[in-house]
Amino acid sequence: MFGNTNRSITRSLSQATPDILFGMSNWVDEVASRIGREVAKLRGERSGQWLSDQTAAVGKRISKASISEIENGKRKSVSVADLMVLAAALEVPPIVLLFPGIPDGNLEVLPGRDTDAWSAVEWFVGEDKRDSLPKLVRHRNTTARRLKEHELHVKYGKVSPSDLGKFNDLIESYKRWIDEDEEKMRAAGGTVDDER
Repeated sequence: MFGNTNRSITRSLSQATPDILFGMSNWVDEVASRIGREVAKLRGERSGQWLSDQTAAVGKRISKASISEIENGKRKSVSVADLMVLAAALEVPPIVLLFPGIPDGNLEVLPGRDTDAWSAVEWFVGEDKRDSLPKLVRHRNTTARRLKEHELHVKYGKVSPSDLGKFNDLIESYKRWIDEDEEKMRAAGGTVDDER
């Protein structure tokens, strides 16, 4: 996790010393400030009222005063809901606000854990593991598209008789791979629609 960083962060709060707790408090404040700076940067020359109106259009108005507090680091935290609404209003993925500087910017992703922004993104969405849910979904969806293409080629006679056996073998392999991916997705905590 997080490239070459070897420091452990698994210490429990009961074992945490005051300096660690203070550092954690600073980190929480820094995350909120980081989000605020990125909101201000992306808002640019447009007014706080403009952004407030944009958030209302998304479905949850964030007041001009609250936006100012977020941008100026006066808020000690930003809720997940506000993060998502601000991102939608600014027409960027929420991850851009959370981990600015993608791909190479450096940031403190967890207390005492510095890394580049792209490694933080990969960790956040689970891409840092071989059988991560996002990778499995992508592989399953790609395989399903290929399966459909091959089935259509066979159905509409676009396959020569000499290649028909190969196509049918591929179709069976695709079905098996999809089943394997979906089994792994369930094991990773994903929800798979069996009607798919």
